[in-house]
Amino acid sequence: MKKLWILGICSLLLTSASCSDEKKAPSWDEGDSCTAADMENDNGAECYKNKLYSCRNGKIMIDVCNYDCNVTNKKAHCKGEAPVNNNVTVEPGNNNRPGGGNNVQRPDSNTEKPVAGASCDDSFKEYCSAAGDEIAYCGEDNRVVVKKCSTGCMFDDADYATCIVDCGNVGEDGTCSDNVLKFCYSDGKNKTLIVEECLNGETCGLVNSLKGSYYDCVEKSTPSTPTDPPSSKCGDVPKNGKCSEDGNSALYCVDDNIIPLSCENGCSVKNGIAGCKCGNITSDGICKEKELIYCMDNNQLTSAICENGCVAPAGSYADCFKPCGTVPRDGICVDDKTLKFCDDNYGLIERKCIENCVSGGGFSNCLNDRYE
Repeated sequence: MKKLWILGICSLLLTSASCSDEKKAPSWDEGDSCTAADMENDNGAECYKNKLYSCRNGKIMIDVCNYDCNVTNKKAHCKGEAPVNNNVTVEPGNNNRPGGGNNVQRPDSNTEKPVAGASCDDSFKEYCSAAGDEIAYCGEDNRVVVKKCSTGCMFDDADYATCIVDCGNVGEDGTCSDNVLKFCYSDGKNKTLIVEECLNGETCGLVNSLKGSYYDCVEKSTPSTPTDPPSSKCGDVPKNGKCSEDGNSALYCVDDNIIPLSCENGCSVKNGIAGCKCGNITSDGICKEKELIYCMDNNQLTSAICENGCVAPAGSYADCFKPCGTVPRDGICVDDKTLKFCDDNYGLIERKCIENCVSGGGFSNCLNDRYE
């Protein structure tokens, strides 16, 4: 699946995430040993493009986000998902459990159900039964709690075992109620409603990005005072931009300066963000020397500078080339869900398998060739 790239000017427009393509890719591989201090953010995690790198139980885990990877209040997390404190206590999720966060581990399929009332030691693993009818987790008194589930169970965004709760009309982009964030989380097979109370110093609010809008816990803004009047140097041009009167340019306010972006096919405003219309450029994209340009779902163009060059094989999509390093053409399974292989045209390609990543006969692939 082609990676989503963000418009080059976005680092000037967004406040909740770093979207520059200039950041060097982390050297971590899944399963490498780590400590929380090795990571950039307070929750033992960091973002690189649309990947979330987390240090959990002393090992690196790499998650490919469905949307952006964001950093909010020095906490890295996938867009639409609550930040997870990997080095302290996991943020309370759907079960609203403050205890046992440091020892949360996903169980293997053959893990036996923990005994209710037993102590939660370092080897404790949260439990979701194969039948989906009960879970076991560590309660506030550091004792195992067993709970029955009538609608199935799964692991939520914070790796807690949770009974599935119907999302109702709450979508992945979420909603806010007072200072409580609600969103629908999917693990690819099941969905459940996640309820998060924003921390002190945070408020639940709408976040705008070039790929759309969503609700999240964000840092409270400091109210302006009479001694700090709002800047008027850009006039009515906002940070997220507006279209020029002739419709041929998108105008942005950056550091009290109006920055114009010429639009060959005209300008449009979607989800409160101005951008250039796609014209004849499709989601497959085009290359302009080292620049990758393609059309997003909102019919606006986005682009990125490719450090190792942009490639556009005949009859296929354009993308940035990524060096393969030691990854072979026949592929390797990084873990039971992640496949990496070296493509003749695009270089290194990583895929998240819907079922499992399997190896045999000298090559690796997603089972039944099914991947996200």
